[in-house]
Amino acid sequence: MSHRLLTSRTIRAGYCFALVAFGVLTVYGGQQRSDTGGDLVRGNKPGEWRYWGGDAWSTRYSPLDQINASNFGALKMAWQWNAGAFGSDEYYRTTPLYANGRLFTVATTRRIAAAIDPEKGETLWMWRMDEGIRWQKAPRQFAGRGPAYWTDGKTERVIVVTPGYHMASLDAKTGRPDPAFGKDGIVDLMDGLGYPLVPLAVDDPGPLVISDAAPARHR
Repeated sequence: MSHRLLTSRTIRAGYCFALVAFGVLTVYGGQQRSDTGGDLVRGNKPGEWRYWGGDAWSTRYSPLDQINASNFGALKMAWQWNAGAFGSDEYYRTTPLYANGRLFTVATTRRIAAAIDPEKGETLWMWRMDEGIRWQKAPRQFAGRGPAYWTDGKTERVIVVTPGYHMASLDAKTGRPDPAFGKDGIVDLMDGLGYPLVPLAVDDPGPLVISDAAPARHR
């Protein structure tokens, strides 16, 4: 069995994460690969992982059977993707997606988006948004659980919501923002809500904290 088939199947079967890196496990043996063709099932192509919960019903299940109780002890690391190379995140617990031959994930407290080659573990593209004080005062500065994936069968998009509450629609093949979505590929989710998040406490470098000891400041 080719290394490519083994590696891609293992990625789809499971993900192993550390705080700053995740590794792909591979099996060396004579196991046969299950068929990954066919129509969409609950919004998911068999053998892929297009949703955080596996499919549109969030079953968190894959029918792939290359890794099983008989060969689990023979698993070896094929490659690692170091999310820490892009920045720190002490709460890194994201779940990557697998669709149409690419892995998609997010990383760091700025929630950068990235596409990864499932065979080699190489970064295909990465995207990040400089949110300035919107990121500095974001109440949840960490990578999050992961991106979302959308396709109509021809066009593919990766959807990411940033810590500063911007929603970006990215071309899944290139990582470039979709010019037909929002403004230059981005929708400001705070727009029109009336919350003065940006002007708050601009005179200090820390995160946004509002309490009796640290009341909201507009200047």
